[in-house]
Amino acid sequence: MTKKTKPRPHTKRSARRMDDAAALRDVKRGRSINEIALKQNIASSTVWRGLKAYNLDIKQLKTYRDSELSFNQLLRSMATDRSIKTLSSMNDDSIDALDALQKGKLVRELATVFGVYYDKERLERGLATANIDIHEMHTKVASILEDAATELAERKAISHETD
Repeated sequence: MTKKTKPRPHTKRSARRMDDAAALRDVKRGRSINEIALKQNIASSTVWRGLKAYNLDIKQLKTYRDSELSFNQLLRSMATDRSIKTLSSMNDDSIDALDALQKGKLVRELATVFGVYYDKERLERGLATANIDIHEMHTKVASILEDAATELAERKAISHETD
């Protein structure tokens, strides 16, 4: 004789809604439907339906994005090649011939060019490019260290008094 078990009571699953703005942003960044669904904890069919409402052709968007990346990578590659040729043509004598102001300008220009390249690459991959201001953090750390030093000095003074 088999033991009868009670069926589980039916519980209605709460409706999950897609964050349209986040999904559109992720599509433009080249994320797949499955990645978006996983990130938002919803079914991929929900993402498809949601994006369909915006009349987006995902395959066409991905093709456009890939071709845009390829073009930007080609431009960056050409600019990098030109920069490398220019830099490699400079020898110690040509650098020594520059005055201090010109050397400073050269260093700043090189730092700017490579900084822009780096930022563009991170933007294309959907990564952060913000500069982080560490001055405020430095001030807070200095204040904490100063407070700790003061407290340590007070403790030492108290321990000397009790000795």
